[in-house]
Amino acid sequence: MTADVAELRARLAEHNDLVSAAALLRWDQATYMPEGGNAARGRQLATLEKLAHDRLTDPSLARLLDKLSPDGDSFTARLVRVARRDVERATKVPAAFVSAFANHRAELYEKWTRARPANDFASVAGLLAKSVEMSREYAGFFAPYEHVADPLIDLMDPDVRTSALRTLFAELRRELVPLVDAITRAAPADDACLHQEFPEDAQLAFGAAIAERFGYDWTRGRQDKTHHPFMTKFSLGDVRITTRVQPNDFTDINHSFSFAAGAVTSTAADLATWFTALGSGKVLDAEHQRLWQDSAKVIDPKNTYNWYGYGIDQLRWGANTIDLHGGQTPGFNSEAAYDPANDMTFVIWTNLTMSLDNKFTAVVMMLRLIDQIYEQSPVPPTTTTTTTPA
Repeated sequence: MTADVAELRARLAEHNDLVSAAALLRWDQATYMPEGGNAARGRQLATLEKLAHDRLTDPSLARLLDKLSPDGDSFTARLVRVARRDVERATKVPAAFVSAFANHRAELYEKWTRARPANDFASVAGLLAKSVEMSREYAGFFAPYEHVADPLIDLMDPDVRTSALRTLFAELRRELVPLVDAITRAAPADDACLHQEFPEDAQLAFGAAIAERFGYDWTRGRQDKTHHPFMTKFSLGDVRITTRVQPNDFTDINHSFSFAAGAVTSTAADLATWFTALGSGKVLDAEHQRLWQDSAKVIDPKNTYNWYGYGIDQLRWGANTIDLHGGQTPGFNSEAAYDPANDMTFVIWTNLTMSLDNKFTAVVMMLRLIDQIYEQSPVPPTTTTTTTPA
């Protein structure tokens, strides 16, 4: 490792430490912080987020990235590429806005925690309107754009645009509206067994058991109660989940534990087990298995993006059909493939990176793997594809 690369990694690690410290304060606000801490918490978050922003927008960091600029697809090349994207994005946003928005979010969360149980929308309406106003202000730092939401979407899904999401949502609407209509026309299921009196301790124990079955490691995490369940990661050794308990609704804790723990503990082996069971018909009944299979979109390996049916698309060539599913967990992306004719499942699990031609690395590698395994390859020479992650 060269001295410049070591310096880059150290500076990015310092920035990440500040971001993680701010995340720890938000976790505390959502779990244990006393009410009296609200006023200072917004100021503390504003300070940490400004410090993190200052580290990222330091001109000397941009010069260091310019000095490195390695070619190829090495770890350093990918690191520089992602760091440059983050630096260029942050540089367009004034530090004063970063501080003000952090303070506002903390105030809004505190007010929301009191308004939600009271069903008092009026008490937070003004703050929510301010959130929209500040979000528009943030988007303005990136003008011109195709749509005002594009800079906001880019924060979570780089290079995804509103136009692409509209295409996706239009396809989902065509499939989901009839499905919802069919469900609402059916007689309601009797779920009285789920709405009895359930002791909190028993619910928490059951939820913890679910997390353990997912593979959640209690030596590297913990669970606590909160208003709205979430997962947060401060480091690879400290990934925390939260839940909430309703005394007469068992489904609330079941969903929240599954969401929070499942979002962080999936492994390649877990994904292979699940996708094999799903593809081979061991999860859904026959009717819903057919519905699931029929929803799949057949992809063209030469296309950049392919939109899902109900969570899958398919690659077909000759007599072969493979179901594909792409997805992300914090810090990673994956691609799973199931061959029903041969009852084979393949899983590619990679860091959250893109290939040189801006495609998801896991999908590029999956197509290369298929090319090596099957005598007749569906992949044109030097051509790759990617699917939209779930």
